[in-house]
Amino acid sequence: MKIYKHLPNILSSLRIVGAVALLLCDVVGTTFWALYALCGISDIADGWLARRLKCVTRTGALLDSLADICFVACLCPLLLPILELPQWLWLWAGVIVAIKVVNQLSALTVSTPEGGVMMRRNFDFPSATAVIMHAIPTRGYESITTFNVEFYGFRTA
Repeated sequence: MKIYKHLPNILSSLRIVGAVALLLCDVVGTTFWALYALCGISDIADGWLARRLKCVTRTGALLDSLADICFVACLCPLLLPILELPQWLWLWAGVIVAIKVVNQLSALTVSTPEGGVMMRRNFDFPSATAVIMHAIPTRGYESITTFNVEFYGFRTA
């Protein structure tokens, strides 16, 4: 694979480094906001570049999600203490965080043919949507059942 095919993953990796570097900057300084802007631009650019270069990979998607989580995790201790937000907005933010946590945890589990739940052994495709699609009763919906067979390797009851 040519080196330019790795550019999206390099951008995502640099966003992780930039997020950690934000912790070392003063929030009111120009350096912080310039680095913040570069991290934001790299978040847009990595996906666009991966599609443009036709090098979209599962690893790249995972790396992009990890970079997003690192970016938000590094910003929270810096920005939350200085924000003066109404209580109802904090409540909504908490709900959104809870949804994101459930989404990420659901990507780590898969339903078994016996009706149980187990942790994934591989993390090639961490999609909560795929897990939800698997949980939907599939009798009479051959396209969803076919999806389950192709994705999980087994047929639902």
